[in-house]
Amino acid sequence: MNTPEKQSKQSPVFSDPPPTEGGFSSWLDPVRSVSEDQARAVLKTIPVGFAGGVVPAGVIVWLIHPGGGAGSTSLWLWFAWMVIAHGIRVVLWIGARRDRAFAAHAAHWLVRLRLGVFVLGLSWAALPVLLSPTTPFEELLVATVISAVCGAGVAQQSSDASSALLFMLPPAVSLSVQLLGASDATLQAIGILSVLYFVFLGLAARRIHTSFRELSLLHSQAKQQSLHDELTGLPNRSAFHLRLHDAIARARRRGTEVAVGFIDLDGFKGINDTHGHDAGDQLLREISRRWRNALREPELIARLGGDEFAILIEEIDPLQAIKQLSAVLDRLEAVTSEPVVVSAQHTSIVSMTMGVSRYPHEGSEPDLLLRTADAAMYQLKARKTTRASWWQLGVQPNAAADSHTLTTDSYGSSARSLLAEASGLLERANPNFIEVFYADLKADPRSQAVLAGLDAVQRGHLKQHQSAYLEMLVDPDVSRDLLISRALKIGMALSLSGVSPALLTRASVQYRKLIDQHLEIVGWPLVRRYPLLSLVESRLDDAFQAHFAAADAIAQSYMDVLSFPRAKSVDGTGLTLQMQLDAMAKLPGMAGAGWFRGRTDDALLLEQSASAQHPDLLASFFAAVATNGGEDQGGSPDSATASAWRTHRIARVDCWAADNPASYARALKLGLIIRSSATIPLLDAEGWVWGALALYGEYPNQFASTSMQQWMIAVQYQMGSLWVRRTVP
Repeated sequence: MNTPEKQSKQSPVFSDPPPTEGGFSSWLDPVRSVSEDQARAVLKTIPVGFAGGVVPAGVIVWLIHPGGGAGSTSLWLWFAWMVIAHGIRVVLWIGARRDRAFAAHAAHWLVRLRLGVFVLGLSWAALPVLLSPTTPFEELLVATVISAVCGAGVAQQSSDASSALLFMLPPAVSLSVQLLGASDATLQAIGILSVLYFVFLGLAARRIHTSFRELSLLHSQAKQQSLHDELTGLPNRSAFHLRLHDAIARARRRGTEVAVGFIDLDGFKGINDTHGHDAGDQLLREISRRWRNALREPELIARLGGDEFAILIEEIDPLQAIKQLSAVLDRLEAVTSEPVVVSAQHTSIVSMTMGVSRYPHEGSEPDLLLRTADAAMYQLKARKTTRASWWQLGVQPNAAADSHTLTTDSYGSSARSLLAEASGLLERANPNFIEVFYADLKADPRSQAVLAGLDAVQRGHLKQHQSAYLEMLVDPDVSRDLLISRALKIGMALSLSGVSPALLTRASVQYRKLIDQHLEIVGWPLVRRYPLLSLVESRLDDAFQAHFAAADAIAQSYMDVLSFPRAKSVDGTGLTLQMQLDAMAKLPGMAGAGWFRGRTDDALLLEQSASAQHPDLLASFFAAVATNGGEDQGGSPDSATASAWRTHRIARVDCWAADNPASYARALKLGLIIRSSATIPLLDAEGWVWGALALYGEYPNQFASTSMQQWMIAVQYQMGSLWVRRTVP
């Protein structure tokens, strides 16, 4: 059950959970709604009231303070108190604005606000006593200021007559007594006028308060009508969606589940046809009354239209979900199965068919959960004569054929038929998905280098390849083997580019959601929509399994290099080091590798290099670099090599196109694709650099992932013992 401590921020209308017994109508209680409107109106006056109260008080103290002595001190203390009193009201204003359940606590806030204005009224009432005016002018000025403050205060608090009177009565009584008791006849006359003025203010506040209350009640009634079904008094579809949206947010924070049920009354049409619409309406009203009384605080039932209803069940423990659902639904069935008097001579018994979906298992969007429950209900209704239960959890993939579901074979004849029927819709969804995917890619810091390493033409080609891949994914004639083969290649590219698995998972969810939106726009039946989405999801699962398998294979091949036999030294020809370079050059995504040594003039000299596919091109590239001085004019093709040599730390260049444009263009001109690089400084036992191992990747961001950085540290440790004692001229 919900407690005040567990309540959280919700929509403006549904600001807290409904009351006990599922009494949704009391959730929008008119009295409570009026209190909320009054409290909000009074709150709005506080910022302006601060200036409207403190400034006049300061003017009086400044113009009419006694010339020293105790009177002056008391008057200044009064002014300080006025500032504090208004400051306390500002604190109340801030606290109310931060109250996440303000609507539920509106009556309490209204009491606090009334107490605050009463304190202000008493403060102004103390002014004539503290001032002890010595001249009629001072008394007249005080009367004028207090009257003006009371008028402004009553106007501001007029939405709540109690607040207005609590603010006005103390200074009105104090000032009137002071004036009527004055020795000056003019002040006595002004005292009589002030009494009439304050009476008029009270009557005006009462009249405005009555008008405000009437408008607030009308607003509450309109709100209730817009969120309730007129016939049954249950929440309507709009109210259900608002509550479901908030329920999902609460479940996400608390780690609980939410169940959504779509209910259809069996036999209702027959009752309508046999006994008339009045009997049908009586049946709906009575069943709704029973449901409303049977439901508890975390449960809500709404009428969607006709004889279709939806139920929402919150606070489901994931470990006890079926048990909790069964308890609630058994309670619902018990009150429904009792006979209903539909007319003076007839009683009827109705049954139900319900499909149930759960957050987060069937999705996280309210519309998707409701549609899934609707599809499950239709599927179960098609098996009404053979079903074992009146409710079904989720859409079952092995249901009867007349429910248009599929077998587990996502590449069989039924799958091909359904995909062929939806091919045009799926093709239109692909471009939208690609744009969404690239937007997410730009927002992912770890994947930004992937895009930075591609120019506009290359990005266009990549989008074309991705579009073709999506078309193949939903191609009716594609085989599972072909799909997995293509997915392995895509998975290798994504893994080497540093695209995170979390991003791929989000992309899968977005693709499914986008297809669902297109199907809804064109009006596909719910009972056919879910099987198609399940089919697409099954193929996506195959593709992502292949992606992850490719990533695992790449990780394993990189780890295998670490098992290369270690040697304590290298002979003059450097054969052992060359074997190491050759092994690394054969790794997936590796364009080549090179070993640099430092010369006496602090320039770097390429000692050895290796490339599995283009050794001649790589040699030509290094020769061109040596001739032109390299990126840093030190003989290396990128800044990472010089940085690693100088700092004794592993250095990277994640995007050559952006960071090493000259070397990138030079390599591309030779037909060599190098988009990223990393250099590992090789240290001896004393920590001195004896060489630098440079790795060149075909993918941007290839060496940026955490796992790749750990691998390079392991390589550094492994090759640190291969210290070649040779003198470089």
